[in-house]
Formats: sequence, C-alpha cells, structure tokens
Amino acid sequence: MRNLKVGFGKLKFKGLLIGLGWKLKRLAQKEASFKEALGEKKMVLEFKTSQNEIGCQYWIDNGAIRTGRLGEAKADSLLVFESADCAVKLLTGQDRRAFMVAIAKGRVKILGNPNHLMWFMGLMKYLKR
Repeated sequence: MRNLKVGFGKLKFKGLLIGLGWKLKRLAQKEASFKEALGEKKMVLEFKTSQNEIGCQYWIDNGAIRTGRLGEAKADSLLVFESADCAVKLLTGQDRRAFMVAIAKGRVKILGNPNHLMWFMGLMKYLKR
C-alpha cells in the first residue's frame, strides 16, 4: 500500500503543474491585466523534484506563456522540491511560512535568478480569480 501512496504524490504534483500551466496560458490569452503584468518579460522557469522525475518548464515571452518538458531549454530560475509529496504539500498549503521553513531546511532549493521566481509568485494573485 505504501508504493501506491508514493505514486499518488507524483500524480498530484504532475496534475498541479499541468493545471498551473493551463491556467497561466488561459489568463495570458483572456485577461488584459494579467497580460500587462507579464509585460515584456522573457524567461524560462522550471519546477521539479530533486530526482528530476517530475517537472515542468514555464516559458514567459512578451505576454505569452507556454509550457515545456524538463530540460527543453536552460531555465533562468528553478524551484527544486525534495520530493513530489513535499511539492504538493507546500504548493497547496495556506501557510506561507512553511515554504520559507522548507527552504531553510533544504527541502526546497531556488537555483538561478531568485528575482524571477519572486516576480512569478507575485502573479499567483491572478489565479484566485
């Protein structure tokens, strides 16, 4: 039964990444304020597990967003989670401090330009609409 639980965490994380990509693309196409917030930024962000089992790239290019597979391009910023279960817990949780604690404990690593990820996290307010 334990293997089923581990596999389910991976499935949840993959679903979160796909859902995030779908929502971001839709917002970029339909919401003028979101497209304006994207501005003329051009970057590749990557969210993944430390074992490179699951992940996704988000390409932001002059007001448009597309998704890609891991390693499709060199990412400007990476958010690396120790496991899929850790990613799901932190990305779906309401406690922002838990994310900071996970970074401090090394369960989440930010690689590349952290300013890109901070800017991207600022876009999350549009997802709640």
